Amino acid sequence: MIPEHDSEIRLALGRKHHRIVTQAIDGWFHSGIIDKETARKLNDSIAIASFDWQRTARYAFIVSIVCIGIAVGAILADKVLMTLLMRMFNAPAIARGGFFAAVSAGIFRYGLFLRSRYPHRVYGNEAVFFLGVLALAAAVFFLGVAIDTGTGHYSALFLIASVLYVLLGLWLASKLVGFRVALSGRLAGN
Repeated sequence: MIPEHDSEIRLALGRKHHRIVTQAIDGWFHSGIIDKETARKLNDSIAIASFDWQRTARYAFIVSIVCIGIAVGAILADKVLMTLLMRMFNAPAIARGGFFAAVSAGIFRYGLFLRSRYPHRVYGNEAVFFLGVLALAAAVFFLGVAIDTGTGHYSALFLIASVLYVLLGLWLASKLVGFRVALSGRLAGN
């Protein structure tokens, strides 16, 4: 906005407003209302404001959090959806695991469809794959709850999750899933 070497304060305007003010100053100069020196000083006192991407990203993040809150509130307020959610969470763990596995498969299929149709939307496609990874993690968790014998040994679950994530990383060729696979390998190696 304001150059560091410039000791004078400049008025930062958007491109459209900058153009309007510049045209007004030029019009005043050509009609004789102001002299050349005054026109130069006025033109030097305004600048085009740069776009603040960080502020925009922060506002977009806040809006997305609010939207998630509204969505959760809408689901909880709807009696039909609450009944469905209560049935789902009161179901046996193996049924919940199967449900999340089916959701995960659907999300990954949709992600592949989006990537083939819109390959330039890398972040959006990776976000869909991330949702699939979360659903798959829920499926593995509920599988663990279903096969738990009370011993507290989770090595079989880590093995199942590692194999699934490696296969997904190879099949999807996703940077996000590939990172998750590399991270799992590093954690398992320690």
